[in-house]
Amino acid sequence: ISRSRYWGTPLPVWRCEECLATEVIGSRQDLRRQTFSTNTYFLLRHGEATKNLDDIIVSSYVMGEKHPLTKRGTNQAKRAAGELKKKGGVDIIVSSDILRTRQTAEIIGKKLGVTIVHDKDLREYNLGILEGKKSQDFYDLFPTVEDRFSQKVKGGETLAQVQRRMLRALERLEKKHTGKRILIVSHGDPLWVLESAVDGLTIAETSVKKEKSYPKVGELRPFVWRVFPHTKKGEFDLHRPYVDRVVFRCTSCGTNTMRRVEEVMDGWLDSGAMPYAQWHYPFENKNVIDKKEAFPADYISEAIDQTRGWFYTLLAVSAILDKGVVYENVISLGHVLDNKGKKMSKSLGNIVDPGEIMERYSADALRWYFFTINDPGDTKRFDERDIRERNNKYIGTLGNLLDFYEIYRIETQKVGPYSPRGSPSRNPLDRWILAKLEETKGIVQLAMDSYDIVTAARTLDRFVINDLSNWYVRRSRRRFQKPENAKEQKEAVGTLAKVLLEVAHWSAPFTPFIAERIFQEITGDKKASVHWGALSSPRKPASRQGGPKQGQSLLRDMEAVRELAQGGLRLRSEAGIRVRQPLAAIYIPRDTTPESLHYLLQEELNVKSVEYAKSGEATTLDTVLTPDLLREGLARELMRNIQGLRKSSGLNPQHTISVRYTLPQTEKGNLSAWEESIARETNAKAIEEGPPAKERFLGDATFSWHGSEVWIGIKKL
Repeated sequence: ISRSRYWGTPLPVWRCEECLATEVIGSRQDLRRQTFSTNTYFLLRHGEATKNLDDIIVSSYVMGEKHPLTKRGTNQAKRAAGELKKKGGVDIIVSSDILRTRQTAEIIGKKLGVTIVHDKDLREYNLGILEGKKSQDFYDLFPTVEDRFSQKVKGGETLAQVQRRMLRALERLEKKHTGKRILIVSHGDPLWVLESAVDGLTIAETSVKKEKSYPKVGELRPFVWRVFPHTKKGEFDLHRPYVDRVVFRCTSCGTNTMRRVEEVMDGWLDSGAMPYAQWHYPFENKNVIDKKEAFPADYISEAIDQTRGWFYTLLAVSAILDKGVVYENVISLGHVLDNKGKKMSKSLGNIVDPGEIMERYSADALRWYFFTINDPGDTKRFDERDIRERNNKYIGTLGNLLDFYEIYRIETQKVGPYSPRGSPSRNPLDRWILAKLEETKGIVQLAMDSYDIVTAARTLDRFVINDLSNWYVRRSRRRFQKPENAKEQKEAVGTLAKVLLEVAHWSAPFTPFIAERIFQEITGDKKASVHWGALSSPRKPASRQGGPKQGQSLLRDMEAVRELAQGGLRLRSEAGIRVRQPLAAIYIPRDTTPESLHYLLQEELNVKSVEYAKSGEATTLDTVLTPDLLREGLARELMRNIQGLRKSSGLNPQHTISVRYTLPQTEKGNLSAWEESIARETNAKAIEEGPPAKERFLGDATFSWHGSEVWIGIKKL
């Protein structure tokens, strides 16, 4: 358990230089019980002086000469002499050389017949330019003990410096005297920090001691000299080199010195003690461990090499202490290799700087990569293309969905954040996405409870990309952009807001930054955080159907619609007919989906009707292209290209345009019946067929249609 190094937790073992007996020091209290000196000490704060009555700062020798003891202070010194005489007297009196301490020491020395030695290191706390000022002036400048240990006024000193010189004075006495009874006469602050130092107190504990037991004027106290490790700044510190100065009398032979062995603890022993050390057990919080209020840990997560490191030492220390299992679940992580499967190393030049990856993409993208690429225990062949893909898909999709929401939130609510008030939508797409959300939450919760991070993350990924973006928003686009009424649009926008807020909460542990952005944008509260809220429990435990009870049949029906849609798209692809070209009908088997959802198949497959196939027949498409269907397909191509020009020209949906187009000779005049629809879909106030002439267009383009060329141009109005 030991290492021959300098840095680390010092091994708390002291060994006698002569008899080689050992002593293990398990606490500060253990150290306080050791014998550090053969001398007997008493501490005395000087009697009351005129400066105490005036409540002013008198810390220098010169100013001190103007402030002698009061009559009360003289009596306090005489009383202290009487107390000392009853205790057997003293051999030596060592005093500060400032008048009030000199006078106190002289009264006692005369009564006890003891010689007095003056030591400047026992002087009052030097407060420099504040000399003669009210004590409150100092407290206003440095209101806390922590401030006074680290800061000082011009010409003054810090409390840490006072503590060091007081210890220095005592160390000289220890070297010079053996078996003597010694009285130290000094001032309030110096005696207070001296007592704190030999009691092994931190600065914070020293502050508490000031409130509880600060020396009173004329107060006599017994004092035990001990050596505790403190830094130059006065902070208690058990590390090297400070702890190496702690020596004490051998607990076995009683005459020789015990010094700490040079070794430090193996760092893994520190790690193994973590569950107890973090609670300062057994000195505090015993119930946390003994009554298992926060023990054992639910899980531990580290790389595979910690099997013989932290995983092991935690168990080993716990077994030695008879505390049983220290963690109940383990997530053991595989190593990250380069894209060729080699270990990353500087010599091979294949190291990837995570900071650069996060700068190039985002911290969320890097986190999402590790959560979704494979199981935690598998090795990861790191390829930047995987990061780019996940950033573009999941993170990018969430950003696009938020931007999409913001555009139509402004239209439906004008100003202000999303409000969840209002009756629920009856639209089947809205009801379906909310049911799908509950199903997703259930699966994620079960996966997280089982420490199955990959399933949880991939479930969220599928929901956001496949369900929310590629189906719900795409199939609801008309309700956002060209609603039949204001209520229809408001229901769509409100449903999207509700879903995005839930997604933000459930993805927050995985992708905290995009989750925070979504939460604050939708709620409008920049001072709140998604990470402060609890996750809302799914309304039903996860199952294949999942979600709220009333949505289970809708989930099954919508899944059937999507499967039919996929089959229809495959049939289109096999026939070589693009989706923008309308077709007459799709024929599906009976009892596959309710007729109330057939409109989704019509929109997704761009067919005029959904018909039932003859009994036993599979799904088929009517691929006959009539002239009317071809012209409608041409109109849709025009719409798509106009929208593309709008986007490339930097126009938003609110901007109006005029459109001019040129058709092949065989189709001239054949789209006039479609011009109104084209204008409505593209927010065009004017649309006409004709050559470009000398007009200047904001944007123009040509596209091929059945071997002929079609030209379009747009202008902003």
